Amino acid sequence: MTGTETKSALSGHQKEYLGNLPEALSTKIRTLQEANQAANDERLAASRELEAVRTSIHATEAATAARRSEFDEQKTSRAQKDQQLKDVESNRDAAKAALETMRAVEAKQLDRVKEQVEEKRKLDEHRLKLVDQLARAQEALRTRSTMVDQENVRLQQAEAHLAEVEAALKELPAPEADEKPVSVDDLKRTIQTVSAQLESMGSVNLRALEEYDSEKARLDEFQSEVNRLSTEKQDLLSLVGEIEKKKRAKLTEVVTSVAVGFREIYGELSGGGEGEIALENPDDPLAGGLLIKARPIGKNVQRLEQLSGGEKSLASLAFVFALQRHDPSPLYVFDEVDMSLDGVNAENVGRMLRRNAERAQFVVISLRKVTLKFAHRLFGVTMHGDGCSRVVGLKLDEIVDVDDKDRAPPAAAATLAAPGAA
Repeated sequence: MTGTETKSALSGHQKEYLGNLPEALSTKIRTLQEANQAANDERLAASRELEAVRTSIHATEAATAARRSEFDEQKTSRAQKDQQLKDVESNRDAAKAALETMRAVEAKQLDRVKEQVEEKRKLDEHRLKLVDQLARAQEALRTRSTMVDQENVRLQQAEAHLAEVEAALKELPAPEADEKPVSVDDLKRTIQTVSAQLESMGSVNLRALEEYDSEKARLDEFQSEVNRLSTEKQDLLSLVGEIEKKKRAKLTEVVTSVAVGFREIYGELSGGGEGEIALENPDDPLAGGLLIKARPIGKNVQRLEQLSGGEKSLASLAFVFALQRHDPSPLYVFDEVDMSLDGVNAENVGRMLRRNAERAQFVVISLRKVTLKFAHRLFGVTMHGDGCSRVVGLKLDEIVDVDDKDRAPPAAAATLAAPGAA
């Protein structure tokens, strides 16, 4: 192709392109408008979705706030219940502490009496030492008083002798002017004579009066200490007597209360028997023991050591229940206390255990179904071939009474708990 033909072709293409340009621009504009419309539609849809999401978020936040408020209320209620539980536990612990304190009072009083007796013994020993020291001080004082009297006599004698010498000197004639002086040897002899006379008078204790006052002050101090110790001794004796009096009164009061409960409980357990508890020495309860008498139906009144095994068990259980009625404990453990009882008495014991379980917790180890049927909870202890014991839950119909000779009796522990006890 020549250059002219190429130019002609290029010119034709340019004309064709320029002719088609308005139509292409229109198409492009329409495409852009459609894309813009579609974008606006998508933006509106996104705005609606965003509004819906915001509405959902607000609803969720409101629901969350409501849930949080409900949770806070439940938390507050739980805290109040926990506080109430703590108060109840605190009251229970306080009651237990008060009970332990009351039980410890007697022990503390006994310890205090022992301490006071020991202190009294030490005070007596100290008093005897002080009396001995006082006697020695009085003897020393008498000795010093005697010495002071002797010194006073010697002083009076020396003063009298001095007065005599002075009087004798005055009576001597005055020396003459031409009289010869006394020689030195005569003066020495005179001095030796006077010195001998002074030595014969003995030494004079110039501190005798001061020592007398000091010993007198010590004597007064010892006497005051003796008086104080005597007063304290009388106070201690009075306190010991008062404590002994209160102990006797308290012991008599407790025995009287337990005796009333024992009489009622023994009559209930034995089906009409009579029981009695009395002090061996009513005039001095601390000097004697406790007598337990029982009269089962159809027998005479007998002391505890004269009863059979089952009758002793029944009387002992009645005594324990009487003590519980007077001063209850929170927990009791009975180990096969019904083995020596017949069916009727064992059922009476089980019924009383069930009734007393309202005030305390009882753990009863028993092989008797007649007793176990009154339990709140049952636990069985069994041993497998490996020789290890295991605790298993039991039902009442799974228990075989020890009187059943056809099957081996399982060991079972019954728990009778007060309401709310673990």
